[in-house]
Amino acid sequence: ELPVVIPFSLSGIKLPEQGVRLEGHGINISTNAFEGPVRGQVMNTQAVGSLLGSTTVQYDPQKADNASTITFDFTPYMPLGINDVITIALPSFQRAAGSFDVESTPTGVILRAAWSSTRSELVFTVRAPTQERERVTIVVPQAAGLKLPIVGVREDQTTLTMRIAAASGVLPTTSIISSP
Repeated sequence: ELPVVIPFSLSGIKLPEQGVRLEGHGINISTNAFEGPVRGQVMNTQAVGSLLGSTTVQYDPQKADNASTITFDFTPYMPLGINDVITIALPSFQRAAGSFDVESTPTGVILRAAWSSTRSELVFTVRAPTQERERVTIVVPQAAGLKLPIVGVREDQTTLTMRIAAASGVLPTTSIISSP
């Protein structure tokens, strides 16, 4: 096996919007080598996930320095599997570190969240699988005590980000598209 690395910055190649599947991706390589041609060999690739720009966050109440019910909504292009990890960065949000119960749709996909006060991140572990392109909603209840920043949150604030470590495709850190 010979690894082929193509620097994106030099090639102009862009990943497809829907990401890259681990299998059935259709990526082949051919050569016209001195020792003889190689025609259309399927390449092993790293899976890359995608959300197709579907991420939203809502707060109720929308009041700075107050605990809110926080709802995250997204549609992963790839299926989520048991033990996949979703991390959402919420800079300047406040709460003591620790875990708490959450609700999700589909029911049971996400049951708990862990808050890191040092990194200002919510971490969710998938407990039930989803289908490709199945909409996921996670609700952090107001009773969890997660407070909006003292200075509030700007509309569509790009520092609110999400990443997913999934067996079917890693989603690199991406901004949440829509926030009030």
